[in-house]
Amino acid sequence: METLYEIGNCLGGVGCGSFMLVMMTSEFAEICDRRQVKEVVVGDLGGIKKNRDGTGKDWRDKSSQNWQQFPVREIVAQLGYKLARCGIRLVEQDERGTSEGRCSSCGCTDRSRLHRIHRGMFWCENCGITQNADINGAGNQLARYLRREVPQSSSGVLATPSVYRWDSHQWLVGP
Repeated sequence: METLYEIGNCLGGVGCGSFMLVMMTSEFAEICDRRQVKEVVVGDLGGIKKNRDGTGKDWRDKSSQNWQQFPVREIVAQLGYKLARCGIRLVEQDERGTSEGRCSSCGCTDRSRLHRIHRGMFWCENCGITQNADINGAGNQLARYLRREVPQSSSGVLATPSVYRWDSHQWLVGP
């Protein structure tokens, strides 16, 4: 499977990365339309590439450099108009503090009981749950959006994730 960096540099960097983004966002909008989704909530990542004081972050390590090059705004812009064509509302919501400031399972907000075990892993000392920080963040984003507590085992609101991979021409479902 190609990385985003490799995709962006294929064909001498001319248009291939953009084509992949167009195909990805089109496929996502079509899936949402087929499933009769009414709203899609995405995290507002404005300022994520900057420190709290507004200065640029240190992007020396390779994973950070790849994130710096990731076209977040372009993806959200494309999703916005493609979802709108299907009558689907795109909602951007602040996601600060969702992955580590609150346990999505028990609602604990006592920071002394919430821990990042290592990068990407969240542990709540209050209820004992250990989960990927992005999963915790998604549950908190959902609760924030719905403005109420949502049980971790809630069904029908969050779909089971699907894995898509790019084969240089199209998006394929599965490994």
